[in-house]
Amino acid sequence: LFAEPTVRERIAAAQGDGKAARHLADFAITSYIDNAIRDLTEAIANAELQATVQWDDKTIPYQNVRAVLVRETDSVRRHDLQARQLAVMAKENPHRLERLESQHDLAKRLGFKNYRAMVEQLRTWDLPILLKALKPLLEATDDLYETKLDQFLAEARTPRRQASTADVAFVLRAPQFD
Repeated sequence: LFAEPTVRERIAAAQGDGKAARHLADFAITSYIDNAIRDLTEAIANAELQATVQWDDKTIPYQNVRAVLVRETDSVRRHDLQARQLAVMAKENPHRLERLESQHDLAKRLGFKNYRAMVEQLRTWDLPILLKALKPLLEATDDLYETKLDQFLAEARTPRRQASTADVAFVLRAPQFD
């Protein structure tokens, strides 16, 4: 089912056979691409499993850093830990880029413009239409979001202009309910 000739048959069948054929084609193509990039995916996962971050005279497994980060009450220390986390993450970014480019290349080889176009076609998603549909919601809630974010950052003693994604993660964890 996941060999290229079979995947091409599923793509052809999906052109006029309706929703079930599209779902089967999506499953076959996604599995085909996942199998083709398995070595890269596993290399990234293994590197993350082996990676550690040094902090406070401790060695923290990379996979556990976020749990420590969202519980750190001091924003300066959160930023320091996040910088260490990002430095470790950056080491695997060349593999992540290669993986992403491979996904697009494989989608093109199967006849799609790119990976996004493949997903939109097989799942009948139209991202520009979705964006247009969600824009009023974003506009209606933007002021509320900004106000609440400022409020929660102030409660966390973090000036907005100095806030990072680590601070947002801390705030979203809702430490006031501990």
